[in-house]
Amino acid sequence: MDTFRGLALEVTDVDRAAGFYRDRLGLSVETTQLADEGTADTHGWDAPAAATVAIGSATLTLRRPTGYPRGGVHTHYALSVPGAAFGAWRDRLAGLNPTEYALGDGLRSLYVDDPDGHCVEFAATGTGGSDPVVTGAFEVAIEVRDLDRSAAFYRDLGFTEIDRGDDRVRVRGPIDLELWRPRLGIADGRAGVHVDLAFGDADPAARVDPVRDAARRVRGAGDGTVVVDPDGHHLSIDPA
Repeated sequence: MDTFRGLALEVTDVDRAAGFYRDRLGLSVETTQLADEGTADTHGWDAPAAATVAIGSATLTLRRPTGYPRGGVHTHYALSVPGAAFGAWRDRLAGLNPTEYALGDGLRSLYVDDPDGHCVEFAATGTGGSDPVVTGAFEVAIEVRDLDRSAAFYRDLGFTEIDRGDDRVRVRGPIDLELWRPRLGIADGRAGVHVDLAFGDADPAARVDPVRDAARRVRGAGDGTVVVDPDGHHLSIDPA
């Protein structure tokens, strides 16, 4: 895959969730969609009410569970922030009881839970000034049943395995995916269930050919392709 375009999370109250990301985290809530239930979105699924949040060049979608695909539940994901802005982020998140963790090689992260139990990590991996901004997303944790099966699936999609433990595998593409067996991570973060991810690729149909037999479902969607992986995670791949 060439680019990471977005992550969708399931929330119970779109206005509450959007307010948290806008007012407490200071992110830009770009649009709010109030689609009628039963209408089709661009990928042919039922379109639920949603808010979208800018996370660098990608989009975070906050979606009620009123159709398919559902957004991820209790999903840990990581955002890049400028190293020079880490102190400003610590101040901004102070009222949310953040967990601060040093990951080695000078990397520091802050973890907070949003109102729907998603564990948001802010990692000082980006460049830039001292203003508390988000420069992008670099990691999403997804729950899988069989590590070897899932690692092979994502390798066939073009990801590279870069790390492995007893209950986790990390694969790298335009974003890192942490494939976790059920477990608790730092700050009790959990891997998401039925996560919805969006990517861009020069040739979506050719990209998914190696996984057609292993996927639960593959379908065309306009010029793109939607893949459901063996654990029910949805991957929308549109032309880059």
